[in-house]
Amino acid sequence: MKTGKRTRRAFAGGIGAALAATAAKGSAQINPQASVAVVCPLSGPESQAGTQLANGVRGALDDANGTRGLFDRFWSLRTFDDQGTMAQALLEAQFAINDLNQSAAIGHLGGKITNQLVRQYANAAMPLIVPATTLDSITQQGYRNVFRLPTKDTTEGILHARYVKKENRGKKIAVVSADGADYGPAVAFAFYKQTGGDGLTPFDARFPADRPDFDALARRIVAQGADLVFLSGLARDLGPLIPALRGAGYGGQFDGPSGFFDGALVPSYGSAVEGLTVSTSMPPLQIVPQAMAIKQNYEQHYGPMGPLAAFGYAATQMFVAAIRRGSTIARLGVMRTLAQPIAFDTIVGSFTFDAYGDANDPNVYFYQLQGGNWHYVRAAHPSGFIVR
Repeated sequence: MKTGKRTRRAFAGGIGAALAATAAKGSAQINPQASVAVVCPLSGPESQAGTQLANGVRGALDDANGTRGLFDRFWSLRTFDDQGTMAQALLEAQFAINDLNQSAAIGHLGGKITNQLVRQYANAAMPLIVPATTLDSITQQGYRNVFRLPTKDTTEGILHARYVKKENRGKKIAVVSADGADYGPAVAFAFYKQTGGDGLTPFDARFPADRPDFDALARRIVAQGADLVFLSGLARDLGPLIPALRGAGYGGQFDGPSGFFDGALVPSYGSAVEGLTVSTSMPPLQIVPQAMAIKQNYEQHYGPMGPLAAFGYAATQMFVAAIRRGSTIARLGVMRTLAQPIAFDTIVGSFTFDAYGDANDPNVYFYQLQGGNWHYVRAAHPSGFIVR
């Protein structure tokens, strides 16, 4: 730590004896550094998303450093650009693992990439905090180093189906997904099963991801009398079905999972998407008292706090809290602390984790497009974080 002469004299005069005693006992140094690896695409087609995630981590570390005490650690990060490709991700993950100054990793963005790399991090006993991907299989491999924040696909499908039943969103439901897509089919399967079990009438409206014929699919959905269409996938992939359905005479409602929580929907489809309701792991930070000040401060430095930034921030809050609780920057110690059944309070909710690394109390939040803007409706179930 760099200090001026006056500061050094005061420091030596005030606590020199305490420091000597601490050194004699061989305990921690003043302000040792704790660093986290952030592995995500910072170049290439997904660089904007990766930058949002990395900025969320930076914002949380800024706040942690801004409030640290004299004997608290200095918090830092090192970024690793995986470019959103499997080959580069394999390389960058190994670079992160080999840097023994990194106590944990936060990443990646893609589901397939993260799923492939879980074992690599586990073999190095490196905690992996997953802030973005919801692919079920990431937490089904039996490794204990994974801690995922967003609600996994099948759980979201179940929670959204229960919402449809409770809110009477529809009775005959077209469940749309693209065969072979990375995201969507698992949510659709769980949604289909749950709505059927709840006495509704879902029907399968899958189409091949590489050969979409939205006009034909729209005619089939209308012919079967759907009064709700559940668009289980990404807005950029399934969005073209919306005007095709309206053109075919569909006048019912649309629902979708987190892949449709997309600011481009209204500019792309206008009034055709009015009333569309989505589920997402992203809570309404603007009405959460403990999050509002954090969000406002973040946005003064980094711009809008979207879901990736918020979950990057939350992942970092967990990292900081785990090291403070465990009093160690050793990877195994951090991993053990993260696995303890003591809640980590973050900007996006409170978390403890099951044996697989998913949240013990998963939740999603529902938003509806009204007048061209997203309006918060309610949570899937009440919690101590947000009750409505």
